[in-house]
Amino acid sequence: MLTLRKATLADSPLILAWRNDPEAVDMSGTGRAVTEAEHDRWYIKTLTDITVHLYVAEADVRTEAWQPETIAAIGMGRINEECGVAILSYSIDKDHRGQGYGGELVADLCAKAYELGCTSIQAVCRHANTASVRALLGQGFEIDDRELLHLTKEKDR
Repeated sequence: MLTLRKATLADSPLILAWRNDPEAVDMSGTGRAVTEAEHDRWYIKTLTDITVHLYVAEADVRTEAWQPETIAAIGMGRINEECGVAILSYSIDKDHRGQGYGGELVADLCAKAYELGCTSIQAVCRHANTASVRALLGQGFEIDDRELLHLTKEKDR
C-alpha cells in the first residue's frame, strides 16, 4: 500500500536523482537530464506554486524476505492544476519498478486531484513507455493521441 506525502525541501536531492535517472530521462518530455541549478530553481518554484502539488510516494518494503518491512520512498508524483484539469506526472524509483506501484500511484494521484476539485485528469507519456501506458489505462484513462499519448480520465458523476 502506498502513502503520498507532500514533498519538502529535504526531498530535493532524492527528487533530483529520480528526475535524472537515465530511464526516466529517456521517457521524459525533454529527453535530457537537468542540472542541479535547473532543478533547484524548478523545485523552489514547484513547492511555492499553489497550483502544483508534489508528492513523495512511500511504501512498506522488505529488502530481504527475512527482514521486517520498512517504509521507503519509492517514487514521486505531481499534479498541475489548470482550470479544473489535473495534469499528472510521476516516476517510480528504478529499484521499485515492475512491482505494481505505477498503477497504485496513478490511482492515488487521481484521488488527490479529485479532492482538489479537478473534474478531468490528463497524463502525457511516450508510446514506448509501456509500463506507464499500462498503469494509466489500468486506471481508466483513454488514449487521445497516438504520437505522444495524451490520456484523459473524466470524473465519474
